[in-house]
Amino acid sequence: DILSGDVYKDVGWTVLCLLFSHFGGFFVLIAAISIFENFTYYFLIKKFVPQRHWAFALFIYLFNYTYYLLNFSMLRQGLAIALGVMAVILLKKTTHKYILPILLLFVAFSIHSSSLICSLAYILCFFQYKNTKLLSIILSVLFVVFILSRDFMASFIEPFLVFDTFDGFLEKYSERGQVQG
Repeated sequence: DILSGDVYKDVGWTVLCLLFSHFGGFFVLIAAISIFENFTYYFLIKKFVPQRHWAFALFIYLFNYTYYLLNFSMLRQGLAIALGVMAVILLKKTTHKYILPILLLFVAFSIHSSSLICSLAYILCFFQYKNTKLLSIILSVLFVVFILSRDFMASFIEPFLVFDTFDGFLEKYSERGQVQG
């Protein structure tokens, strides 16, 4: 019943918990996830950040609570994100361009279904960007507009929420902002 998805819909996480129940339990699971996540972000910094900025990048990773510390309270999401990041790293920096990164994305999706968003980053890696300055300006403006206008952000994101999983997230989190009367 557990593996069918009826008890718990993210089967990969269930399998991971069952596996670690035989290899030391919950604390070993947390240690393994932490080691994998730290290795992933170390590898990201090493491959994509110029060497003169490694210390600063590591400082940002360790002392910004949204990168290092928050992953201890959201184990599934943090692991799924790290798997998605590793898939993009492998796509950009190795010769195993397709099989292993796609496999990692499937594993990430089985651990936390919201990691389907990582596949968008994976797809974006296939495009050649000639004018990155223009892209940076567009993304910065969108970021500011999204922060200032919640309605605009909702109307922009809704077309991407066609999957059942994201529809459930939309219902759950859109109710959070409503006042019960």
